[in-house]
Amino acid sequence: MNDAKLSVLPQRYSALQGNIRKRWSDILQSDLRSDLDASDHLLYLALMGLDWRQAFSPIRRPNKLRNGRRPYDSAVRAIAIVRASFRDQEWITLFNDLVTSEMLDTLRERLPKVTREMHNHLPDSPYVEASDEAA
Repeated sequence: MNDAKLSVLPQRYSALQGNIRKRWSDILQSDLRSDLDASDHLLYLALMGLDWRQAFSPIRRPNKLRNGRRPYDSAVRAIAIVRASFRDQEWITLFNDLVTSEMLDTLRERLPKVTREMHNHLPDSPYVEASDEAA
């Protein structure tokens, strides 16, 4: 995975990234690991400013595709969950209050909106400019 960092969150949060990285490492080495899903991983990658698209590979099995699955269904589902706010408290707790509601709201503005096209092709850029989202 490309480790080039993208500026997703405001600079004031950059000091927390080391603590968030350490907490994520602790989570992956604990029993909590089995409770994680694709949206948790996408959230972590976005918090770190990494390209979350590289974590998803398309479904290629002909049987699954014939049965209605689309190549990037799991990525679309993960983006939709992160863009929604119903898991905010769960994520704040998971990261021991290192992640705040404000951070999650800011991050949501930078993730692309889910579109039908995304099921077949991920966006060209992992993040959108905050001003692009308002348009």
